[in-house]
Amino acid sequence: MDRIGTAGGQGYHPVASSQGKAHHEDPCRESDRIELSGERCARVEADEALLEKAIARLPKVDIHRHLDGAIRPQTILRVAGKYGIPLPAHTAETLKPYVCVTDKDKTLTDFLKKFDIISQLFVTPEAVKDISRQCVLDAKEENIKAMELRFSPEIMAAPAGLDLREVMDAVIEGVREGEKETGIVVSLTSVIPRHGGVINAKMMEDLTEEYVKKGALQWEKESSGGLSAPSGFGKFTSLDLACDESKFPADPYAPVFAESAQEGIHRTLHAGEARGAESVRVALHECQAERIGHGVRVFEDPELTREIVEKGIPLEMCPTSNVQTGAVSSLAGHPLKKFYDMGGKATINTDDPAVCDTDLNKEYLKAIKDMGCSLRDVENMIVYAIDAMFLPPALKGILHREIVKEINLVNSRL
Repeated sequence: MDRIGTAGGQGYHPVASSQGKAHHEDPCRESDRIELSGERCARVEADEALLEKAIARLPKVDIHRHLDGAIRPQTILRVAGKYGIPLPAHTAETLKPYVCVTDKDKTLTDFLKKFDIISQLFVTPEAVKDISRQCVLDAKEENIKAMELRFSPEIMAAPAGLDLREVMDAVIEGVREGEKETGIVVSLTSVIPRHGGVINAKMMEDLTEEYVKKGALQWEKESSGGLSAPSGFGKFTSLDLACDESKFPADPYAPVFAESAQEGIHRTLHAGEARGAESVRVALHECQAERIGHGVRVFEDPELTREIVEKGIPLEMCPTSNVQTGAVSSLAGHPLKKFYDMGGKATINTDDPAVCDTDLNKEYLKAIKDMGCSLRDVENMIVYAIDAMFLPPALKGILHREIVKEINLVNSRL
């Protein structure tokens, strides 16, 4: 069968097993199938040490990771020390309660307060570059092969009064340095803050369009000799709408995203996290979203859920974050497995790994131990994620083949 999982492509329907329960076809070509028998899968899952070892070895993809939410306490200490930024604590462990979610934090307000200190770090373009590079280096420890980093240039630039282009250029430079050191492929997403208003959103769309088109021309030159292996990317590809979904619906921003669609800018919107299924409907129908950030409340509308499955719209689910922000009540009640079993393109991501005190190794383990997924389910979700990335098709094709090959290699050694 043809490879599936490309953002915006047609979905597929689950196939009924002999027990009448839906199961998944492999999200790749016949010659590229993920090889993991049910018997071997069950044996690995029954041995937690072996399961953790297998997960650590898996190649990983994160398509919903916020740059400012991925800054570890160690990095905060280092950058703050370099630039004389005052902190309430002076070791990574004592700083954690101020910048990471703890058991005492119960609300979205508690979650967002963790960014008060983080926002002070972007004092110069050099600091932004340093932080961006470090976020890529940190991802290497999770065995991440490809990821998308998203951030709001406006929010990052505001505390120190930086120029938006200074911020965007510094992120690109830092990410490219990180790519060279790690081999990770990274694409970048500009975030429009919902509370900023349509005029600011239009300005951000115009600026993102400029960077996306400039990056596309650069990529055309860089890849003109043909691609045999991924060698980094480090360019802007897409636009997001984020921040307080409960108070600021997406409807007013529909013309901004309509223009971005016309200009070839990819679109992923936060929706169905702090608002209900109607927010997802607006993101999909009015803002022309190709992917949905979170989307956990889409199940309030069964018809819309079926549409998303049939159209192959990926959901960028972030289990730990979804519990911490109150979008879902518990990991056991998270709809990741439900969406996957419907034939939906479910993906597992970190959202804000440093703030949430998580990483993809932990998220994959939770999906299996707490959310009803099998190891093979998680492996399929990795393939869904790489196929959903906003990357040039040739590069994405190479990454797909390499990731499937590496997953099969991990499985063959279990």
